[in-house]
Amino acid sequence: MRKQLSWFLLLPSIFSGYALADAEKAPYFDQLLSADHAQLSKQVAPIDSVQRRAFVPMALDLSDKASILPQIGKLQSLAEHVTEVSTQSLPLSATAEDEADTVTPLCDTLEAGNLYTLSGVQKDGVYCYHFEVKQRSKIMALLVNQDKTTDMRLSVLKHGANDQLLMVGTSDQPGNADEVVSAVVEPGHYYWYMEAKAAENASIQFGVSVNSAIDTYEPNDTPQTSTLLPETRNMIVGNIDSTTDVDYYLYTVDKGKKIDITIDQSASPEQWLFNVIALSGSVEREENTYHYTVTEGTQILLQVSHNPAKNVDPSKQYQVLVGPSVASMSSSKVAGESDVVRLKLSETSMYPNILSNGPSGLYLTTQAYNQLTWQVKLIDSAGQPAVNAAVALQYDVNLFDGEWNPSNSIAYTDKTGTAKGMVTLGRKNCQDELFTRQVAYVYNSKVTYRTGFDAGLWRILVPGTSLGVGGSNVPGVTLGHICTQNVLKVE
Repeated sequence: MRKQLSWFLLLPSIFSGYALADAEKAPYFDQLLSADHAQLSKQVAPIDSVQRRAFVPMALDLSDKASILPQIGKLQSLAEHVTEVSTQSLPLSATAEDEADTVTPLCDTLEAGNLYTLSGVQKDGVYCYHFEVKQRSKIMALLVNQDKTTDMRLSVLKHGANDQLLMVGTSDQPGNADEVVSAVVEPGHYYWYMEAKAAENASIQFGVSVNSAIDTYEPNDTPQTSTLLPETRNMIVGNIDSTTDVDYYLYTVDKGKKIDITIDQSASPEQWLFNVIALSGSVEREENTYHYTVTEGTQILLQVSHNPAKNVDPSKQYQVLVGPSVASMSSSKVAGESDVVRLKLSETSMYPNILSNGPSGLYLTTQAYNQLTWQVKLIDSAGQPAVNAAVALQYDVNLFDGEWNPSNSIAYTDKTGTAKGMVTLGRKNCQDELFTRQVAYVYNSKVTYRTGFDAGLWRILVPGTSLGVGGSNVPGVTLGHICTQNVLKVE
């Protein structure tokens, strides 16, 4: 039995704080893009007292600084540039590299993280100040606390190579409303560029917060800047860097198939709020699972935000898996070196089987000296190679201590659906070495060895599925780690 996506998920252990919107009422993504700015702004947290407290208030009156008037020629050229680039693509400008080794600021330099007071502002006045960003960061430039009759426009510019000025963003709210420019920027030199559309000896405050504790998906703080996820299995590892940070991800299904959506916040329960909206198409969830059947053209918008009941901690990370379900494993292989002189069952049968429900005697299915190579091929629910699916090889070469304490080798499938890896066991790192007398034929000679080995287990897991090698009945495949082979006799 299946339920429509409009129902709330009922798996609190996996989907804590995870809600789904009614698919019929959810807007299409292009409608979100075309919505007017005021409406979209309401979906993003406005400037509030928490954000303002991020700045250290400073009563710094810069209106009589002599450097402002002599720069009027440069400010006029800036004004022309703002007009010229105002119709260009802002995101491209915001991430452009600064190729200049050194930059001579065009305007006076101020520190980020402070809220500055500028008084004596007059109509048609242009005011410019420089600040530096030293690593990739999310910035929020503010112009606040304008007088009732004041109307300012705020732009943020980047000083690029060859003194080229690049537009990062502009805020031009009506009247004396607060102005905000938020963007993710690369290291470089930037300017507050403030234009007084209406003012009479007015006082304003401005500043910029610089937050470098951001994940690699930024900027994705609005639906229209959503991170676009490829139609593969996507393991998202992100963080929420402030109370106003909201992360959006858009997943589009080109072909109908079954997909998985899983959320893991076990390391920090209820730290975040998750919301999944079906923007278009048909989505059905299999009851009490994380599997969904979706039709061609389905668009799913994932929203992650801070839980106000918790303190913001950018060091904590959420994990979300979105992508096609893995339907089957077509092949798997785990092997040691090709030249391993293998131990036979007759030579190890005096030791107990490490598999509790296995036959008597110890049979080592996989044997290696120092290295294990492994490979797995996966198929998705549409019969195609499962691309970018995580696969884990777990192995423990010493189970005679009675405790399963595995190491993990993790790999992701390529475009053919194949994941492969290699692990080093360390031939001299045996723990509880067992010994036996071994006879083998090497180069037509009968060689007798005193062989030392450890015995353990390996298994393969495909996270988010029941596929793999090993399970509740047979936990895995026995693994022999051959540590030493000392020659006793050659015949």
